[in-house]
Amino acid sequence: MRALILAVALVSIPSFTSAQEPWALRGSRGLHVAVIDGESREWQGRLLEVARDAITLEVDADARRFELANVKRVDVHGDKVWDGAIKGAVFGAVVGAVVGGGRFALQGAFAYALVGVGMDALNSCTHTVYRAPARAAGVKITW
Repeated sequence: MRALILAVALVSIPSFTSAQEPWALRGSRGLHVAVIDGESREWQGRLLEVARDAITLEVDADARRFELANVKRVDVHGDKVWDGAIKGAVFGAVVGAVVGGGRFALQGAFAYALVGVGMDALNSCTHTVYRAPARAAGVKITW
């Protein structure tokens, strides 16, 4: 029991290196993203690689490397439609099986898969997965 509590505690402790390594970007590999660079230009493409200090984006069939020191923000576009179909089908199958057995599980899976597809098709929003750390504003006084 102690080992389980220790494992949960260690997993739930935030990493102190998260400011150095863009962990949120790692889960976005392969997705369509928008990168806002230091000059406020937007680059859209598929995220190919995430390194400690840079990311690589596929832009117009070319790989383009962005240093994280020169990236203001990275946004990921909405979910894939098939993702909603799978989640809906699993939910519908479980609810159908609990309510009425095998036949209802199949009907529920089909009905909720359609609902999931519809919800994901309507979800075209983006969410930010990386934002550059705030730079400390300093005041220099000279005599």
